[in-house]
Amino acid sequence: MTAILGMGYAMHQEPQRTAILCSFDDVCEPTCIPVRLNQQVNRSLAVSRRRKGNWQYIMVLNLMKVSDVPAIGQHKGIYADIKTASGKNAEGNEFKDLIVSTELETTDSTGKPYRLDKKYNLLNRGLATFRGDYKSWSGKKLSDKDLAAFDADKLMKGKSVIVVVKHGKDGKDLVARIDTFLPVPAAMQVNG
Repeated sequence: MTAILGMGYAMHQEPQRTAILCSFDDVCEPTCIPVRLNQQVNRSLAVSRRRKGNWQYIMVLNLMKVSDVPAIGQHKGIYADIKTASGKNAEGNEFKDLIVSTELETTDSTGKPYRLDKKYNLLNRGLATFRGDYKSWSGKKLSDKDLAAFDADKLMKGKSVIVVVKHGKDGKDLVARIDTFLPVPAAMQVNG
């Protein structure tokens, strides 16, 4: 008898690994599970089998490469750049965005620090969201008067920050997104 345990997407670099990162259709967050690939059918499909008594368990895996993204959670970093962008998008709609760029101490597989951006749509509720994020990081509430005289280079650029990272999907790709900004605890500032 044969029982199919599940169909998942194994995301990995080398098909011979004994544990591969898998994401199942009903679970958004990838997880690492121990799997021994018995047969790689082609570049995008592999099979894992396990016998137990009279039963044979089979897992069919769709193989795909994983985007190199920082892990979910809190990462120490700095505000690298704060700028505005405006114009018309591909559909002809006007946009005005505030883009806050951060550089994390966490590095990618090549040793380069991750760089993440958070966009605030200034034509909609983006300004209120920015005010909330700024307050959660600095502890200071921005009034309309403060915003009119706001100098991002002086108040934010080069300053330490804890970046809360969440994962999402952009089509089929796994992407890292900034959820919010937090202040760096005093103990982390003293110890590096």
